[in-house]
Amino acid sequence: MKKIYVIILLVLMGVNLNAQCPLTTAVDFTATDIHGQTHNLFSYLNAGKYVLIDFFYTTCGPCQQTAPKIQGAYEHFGCNSSNVIFLSIDRGDDNTQVSQFDDTYGIHCPSISGVEGGGTAINTTYGISAFPTVILIAPDKTIIEQDIWPIADAAYLIGVITGRGGIPATCSSGLNETNESEQSSLLKIYPNPATNITSLTLNLHKKSSIKVQIFNVLGEKVMDLPISILERGSHSIQLPLNQLNNGSYFVQIYDENKIIAREKLMKAE
Repeated sequence: MKKIYVIILLVLMGVNLNAQCPLTTAVDFTATDIHGQTHNLFSYLNAGKYVLIDFFYTTCGPCQQTAPKIQGAYEHFGCNSSNVIFLSIDRGDDNTQVSQFDDTYGIHCPSISGVEGGGTAINTTYGISAFPTVILIAPDKTIIEQDIWPIADAAYLIGVITGRGGIPATCSSGLNETNESEQSSLLKIYPNPATNITSLTLNLHKKSSIKVQIFNVLGEKVMDLPISILERGSHSIQLPLNQLNNGSYFVQIYDENKIIAREKLMKAE
């Protein structure tokens, strides 16, 4: 009896137990993400794309921990510009709640809310009972990965997708199209590419509690600068790069744990 109670408790907490999707063949759906864009599953598959779906809900602890790792893989495969399409499908939350989740955890792949986007119905159709559940669907509509778990880091997820035929591609920004212009106006990086040091110029619209983090293309955090209280206006922050390897990175600026700006940074010789 105690074992049954423990299992029920783990499910309620959103802990992933075993393979979660009972289906082996995809069921078509059409849904609208939080930015108003419509997604049809079979249209992607018929175009020769693989589709990775992250089933989640916003207050699920494991979902929160896994989200940045999925974001890292999303960027590795070109932000839906390659042969892998990423969709995050929520259960039970509305557009505002999912948008807040995405802002908090740095998610830029298309997110479909449970209430307004149709995500809850899709969760039901696919028999999802524990979260997160991450599946991969092949172009022939076969669910070739019914539950990718555990996801230790973005590199692990990238390895699974690559092994199934995913092709890496360049992601130009990683930002949602609707937010790119506004966020770019808040943050400028110069020089970029940079060698041992570069400068971040922040143009703040209000007094803010600022934190700066840098992530590599695998979604792994490689630098975390202390929080500073900055007044409204323009500010310059020196960013040391001497401990970073050459390559591509993403600089994320947070205000009270919400991402307000994001830019790509190149470290060169």
